[in-house]
Formats: sequence, structure tokens, C-alpha cells
Amino acid sequence: ACRGMSIYNSTSFNRLEEISNGIESTTITPLNPVFQKIKESFECFDRDQNILNCYHAARWCYDNKMYQQAATMLQDFVISYMCHRIGLKIDDENERGLITSAFTIKNNNLSQEEWKGVDKEKMAQILKNKLFNDKKIIDSFNNLSEVRNDFNHSGFRSRRLPLTPKSIKDNVKQCLDAFSVLCELKYTLINLSNHPHSKWSEGQREAALAMCDEIVDIPFPDIDPQYGEDQIDSLVDEYLEKIKAQEGAIEYLVVHIMGEMNFTFNMVARLKSHGIRCVASTSKRMVKEMEDGQKLVTFDFVRFRNY
Repeated sequence: ACRGMSIYNSTSFNRLEEISNGIESTTITPLNPVFQKIKESFECFDRDQNILNCYHAARWCYDNKMYQQAATMLQDFVISYMCHRIGLKIDDENERGLITSAFTIKNNNLSQEEWKGVDKEKMAQILKNKLFNDKKIIDSFNNLSEVRNDFNHSGFRSRRLPLTPKSIKDNVKQCLDAFSVLCELKYTLINLSNHPHSKWSEGQREAALAMCDEIVDIPFPDIDPQYGEDQIDSLVDEYLEKIKAQEGAIEYLVVHIMGEMNFTFNMVARLKSHGIRCVASTSKRMVKEMEDGQKLVTFDFVRFRNY
């Protein structure tokens, strides 16, 4: 039934595994190899929350000749993947609509004056993501939209001839192959702060690794309070080069930046102008009164939030 959130959250697969184990222990013995093959077909799925589960679901549907479900799951996987990587909510219709609009803008090469019904500043930032400059990704998304519309409207479209069953199958396969690259891209979180990730709480590390595949520390600069604006700008130039050097060796970057406010403000502005996503870590301030009258202040990590 294409229940994307259950697939993303892995509740579907954990339930399937539970059911298949129950069947295997109660069914006729000669059928056990059949159920074993069914179980093996789900081995590619992560039992924890993972956006790539949606791609694997589309591939599973295609392999089992469920072509309409494959087209539906695959397109929504691409939209969900882009939301996940850019930092939008994958279950928010408006934010998902921004991704669809971004593909339309790139596919039709629309000028900013032609963008209708969108936050132009937000859209400009979304379009800086390198994937929106990948022609194969753009063309494949447009092709998949055509297949999905033809399928879901039963071929009743006055401006185009209905697709043949073979062309539907072939186009879905072509799109699956094109979007497989999204399963292989590596994202790195650059931690530009005074707190190396080895000292983060387990919750913060888990949240970071849900967002990116690895974490690299770059120590926050020691900024003299006497520095003027020119010295801050010079320091920003220096650290931008350090981060860009990392980008040369890494496919996609997200920068976690926390520290002195002038440097942080300028650094975030420069990074975002290069299309690099920047995040801050939020925390809850906990104060405990000690017996000697002093206060013990600790900070409990809550979430990462986009700048």
C-alpha cells in the first residue's frame, strides 16, 4: 500500500520479520525454503530508521513486478531523500512541495522571475545543492513523473499517447538505476566547534550520524576579543579554505558550527553562499543547586537545527 513512513521508520520490516518467523515455525516443513527466500528478500532493509529503505522498497516492488508501486515509492524516495539531506521535514507537504518545485524549475530552466508560489530566497538556497545540477538526476525525475502520471491516470491523458506496459517497465528500471547513486553518496559533518565529537553525548552522536555518514572535527579558532571586523573576515577566509579543502575529498558536506558570534555569523553566511548546509546544536540548560550554595549547570543535547 506504499506506506512510506512505515518503510522509512522500519516498522514494516520489523513486523514482517516477526510474522515470517511465526509462519516458519508452524507451517508445513517443505514450505520452509519458500519462506526463507521471502525473508532473504528483505535483508537489504535497515531495521532502524533509514531513508534508503524507501529506495530498497521501490527496487523490491520492481523485482516483484509491482511496477505502479515501484514508480510511486521511487519518486517519493527521491523527494524524501532531498528533504533529508537539505534539512526539510520529510512528512511536511509544503516542504516536499518545495523539492518538487525545484525539480520543475531545473527541468524547465525557469528564471527566478518565473518562479511562482514559492519562497524565492528559500528556493534559491535549495537549488544550490549539487544534486540539482546533475542533469541525469533532473531528467530521471521528470521521466519518473511522466511514468507515474500515466500509470495513476490509466493512460487517459490528452496531450500524450498512453505508455505501453513495456515502456513503463523499462522507464521504471532506468530511473531505479539512475537514482541508485543516491544510495552511495557519502555525507560528512564538519564539526567546527570547541567540543570534539568524541566528547559529545551518545544522543548527539547518534543524531549526527543519522544526518551524515561520518564526523570530522575542525577546532574552532581562538578569537581575540580585541579583533576588528577585518581580522574576523580574514579568519573566515582562512577557515572557508580549510572547509573547502575537505570538500575536495568528500562528496557532500554539512557544517556544525558553534562559537564566537561574529565569526559564526560571517562563516555561516559564506558557507551558505557556497551551497553548504550549516547546522547548530540545541540543548536544554539544566541547573542543579549544590549543598554549598553553588549552581551546577549542564546542557543536554536536544537536536540539530538549520541556520
